[in-house]
Amino acid sequence: KVIQEEKIKEAEAIVTETKQKEELGIEEASTIMKMLQEHLGAESGEPIKVTEENITKLREAAKTNRQKEIIEDIIKSAKSLENIDGEVIVYKDNAGFQKAMDAIEKGHLAEITGGFRNTKTGDIYYNLPAMGRTTVTHEVGHAWTETIRKSNPEKYQAMEDKVYDLVKQTPEYAGVLDF
Repeated sequence: KVIQEEKIKEAEAIVTETKQKEELGIEEASTIMKMLQEHLGAESGEPIKVTEENITKLREAAKTNRQKEIIEDIIKSAKSLENIDGEVIVYKDNAGFQKAMDAIEKGHLAEITGGFRNTKTGDIYYNLPAMGRTTVTHEVGHAWTETIRKSNPEKYQAMEDKVYDLVKQTPEYAGVLDF
């Protein structure tokens, strides 16, 4: 039931955002169309590195209310990553994000991938058009978890054991442990 309620909230947010995009005249081409356009000379938008100097650019990149909320989450979370290796980079279009992902690891589809963390560099890449409410927490969680795993293996193991126990005790999620 909890999962179903979250999915319904996410679907409602997508419907609201789609309406806002229509009202703002934002048209979303598929990744393949954007790559074709780029091949024919159209350029994908430049990514924005999350820095103090780029806060205004980041806020201007957000067009819908949902994107504005997500950008604020990215800005806040980037501060928590200041002492962790890697940069945080936001893509405003699927085609640019697809290129970045393909350069690191093939097999991801930008239109449904809101974020990606390069485990070699620690860089976090966000795809603003495809991000959901939990994407920032998810990607930042990878960085925090990896930092704890490297700096304090005992603490990491205790966290992993606790998560396993919580999942095991939650009927909606217990099935994921059966793999």
